[in-house]
Amino acid sequence: MEAIGKPFDKAGRFDQQSMVCGQCHVEYYFEGKNKAVKFPWDEGMKVENMEKYYDAIAFSDWTNSLSKTPMLKAQHPEYETWSAGIHGKNNVTCIDCHMPKVQNAEGKLYTDHKIGNPFDNFAQTCANCHTQDKATLQNVVAERKQAIHDLKIKVEDQLVHAHFEAKAAWDAGATDAEMKPILNDIRHAQWRWDLAIASHGIHMHAPEEGLRMLGSAMDKAADARTKLARTAGNQRHYP
Repeated sequence: MEAIGKPFDKAGRFDQQSMVCGQCHVEYYFEGKNKAVKFPWDEGMKVENMEKYYDAIAFSDWTNSLSKTPMLKAQHPEYETWSAGIHGKNNVTCIDCHMPKVQNAEGKLYTDHKIGNPFDNFAQTCANCHTQDKATLQNVVAERKQAIHDLKIKVEDQLVHAHFEAKAAWDAGATDAEMKPILNDIRHAQWRWDLAIASHGIHMHAPEEGLRMLGSAMDKAADARTKLARTAGNQRHYP
């Protein structure tokens, strides 16, 4: 947390609540020989910031066997995506939505530890801030979820083509120098796609950021495919 200027011991109560959840619901990697958990936030928490950090240390989680691209694998970046959304920016914490105060049969208030969908406890969660009824908010969320799903599918189609077209270029004799910028575009495209979809609640936490990341992923994948087509045309590597 020090990397983003929010040391836990100096954070406010609301920030600390979300930080507790964010210990696990977060993007991370294992650093060095000791495999210590490290959050890649030295450059910031946005997808481009983490991408820049990983690129600077030449880190990759795996290499795609078709395109030979050194890939990044997003974990479950709920803390980052929540922070980028309207709830995070207004200090509406994980606890507020997923562990609300409820009342038992004796009338005593307690924190519900049955973590789940906020709509299951609408009166104790969403209704504390929102004036719309449950059905209205569910429709809004469903529309945002569908929009993210639709763009996700389009990006996946572009990524699949990019990996196979890169393999064809390699097979036809493309050089490392020709392929380096192409593989970089594929790496960045899939990283942005992955960070958007690995956070399963992004349609609730930060739908605008999810669509932005996926749109950027689409652009990067298209850049890779355009460069592959030029490589094929210039060098006649493959039909």
